[in-house]
Amino acid sequence: MNETHSVPRPVKIIRWIARICSLLILVFILMIFVGPLLFPAPDSGGKVSLAPQDMFLLSMFGVSTIGLLIAWRWELFGACLTIFAVVVQQLTFSLAKNMWDVAQLIQAAFFILPASLFLVAWGLGRQTKKA
Repeated sequence: MNETHSVPRPVKIIRWIARICSLLILVFILMIFVGPLLFPAPDSGGKVSLAPQDMFLLSMFGVSTIGLLIAWRWELFGACLTIFAVVVQQLTFSLAKNMWDVAQLIQAAFFILPASLFLVAWGLGRQTKKA
């Protein structure tokens, strides 16, 4: 016997809102990183130098993006990875620069929103499986 498990409609809606948000973030990030490769600034000479702390912050940005992509398949792990990377990035930035930056907090919110929605979808889906 093949028993089909049906996911409730609210869980599907929350999951797809999280996925659409993560896709929008991915498109925006691709525009940020691919744009300068296709259209380099005339005075840059094609080289970019970053301080070690900025490279670390950028890597946490990448980890949080990868976490959102992982959350498409494994919601709990991907969402936790994203939230962890965002928290580490924010703490590192505030300690390195000795300040809180509104732009950094806004960027964090853009990653935390879909990660939180993935967590909610995971939790509701898990409750449904137990019932």
